[in-house]
Parts: sequence; structure tokens; C-alpha cells
Amino acid sequence: MAVLGFYVVFAVVAFLLAGIAGRLVPPGHWWRSAGRGLISLAAPPLVAVLLLYAGVVWLGGWDRARIRVPPGRRAVRGVARGLLWGVGLAGAVLALCIASGARLVIGPPFGESFLGVAAP
Repeated sequence: MAVLGFYVVFAVVAFLLAGIAGRLVPPGHWWRSAGRGLISLAAPPLVAVLLLYAGVVWLGGWDRARIRVPPGRRAVRGVARGLLWGVGLAGAVLALCIASGARLVIGPPFGESFLGVAAP
């Protein structure tokens, strides 16, 4: 149920953000390409996790031990290890693409910024 709840909240938040951005931001604006990624890709999972945590822990009365959340330092190490795996896998994919003949072009397309494209 927790996983289903996460995906439902994720989808609802993603659709709402896309709809709001579509109505507020004019076509051709940088937000339609790069800026949209910062909010549209980052906000739905963060909101879903926070709501799910609030529902399970606070409303459900569960404690951290029951849902197996490690204490502070172990949790930070786990997040860092997961981030390192993600960056490593992304680097491996880029290396395989380049090795198979893809061209690496350094420079953001269409006037986008690197931060807006890479951060999500």
C-alpha cells in the first residue's frame, strides 16, 4: 500500500505541476525546457515521500525502528552511497554511448543552462 500510495501521490503532483506550468509559462520561455525539470522532476517524489512518511509514521503511529529507518549517520551514509551508485551508473551509460559512436557535445542546447538540465 505504501508503494501504491507513493506512485499515486507522485502522479497527482506531477500532473498538477505540469498543468500549472503549462498555463503560467509562455511557449519559448526557458522554463518550458530547462527550468521545468528542476520542479517537475524533483518535486513529485519529494512531496510523495513526505506525505507517505507523514501518513505512515505520524498518522499511523509507527516509529523509525518499525519502518527500519537507520539512525542519523547510517542514514546519511546510505543516501550518499545511493547517490554515488546513481552517478556511477550514469557515467557508465555515458561511457558506453561514447564508446559506441555517440558524439559528446559540451554546451547546453537552445540557450538552456547546465544546472537546469543536469540538476534533476
